[in-house]
Amino acid sequence: MFVRLSLQLRMFVSILGLEYAYSVDEIVADNTAILLALEAQDPEEVTRLWRRKIDNAVTYMVGQLGHLD
Repeated sequence: MFVRLSLQLRMFVSILGLEYAYSVDEIVADNTAILLALEAQDPEEVTRLWRRKIDNAVTYMVGQLGHLD
């Protein structure tokens, strides 16, 4: 499922010609939190953090749509 969603996101970015310049610090923080939850074997927290990461990415991408003029 992760691979499929990743491919869909890449396709979305490519088709719309968007530049994905989401904050590297936020990406690292999100990924670190997910990794720690995985290491702690806490599936509920992993799911919550992953959904938050995806929600943040979608919010960022939707905000970029206004710049397509």
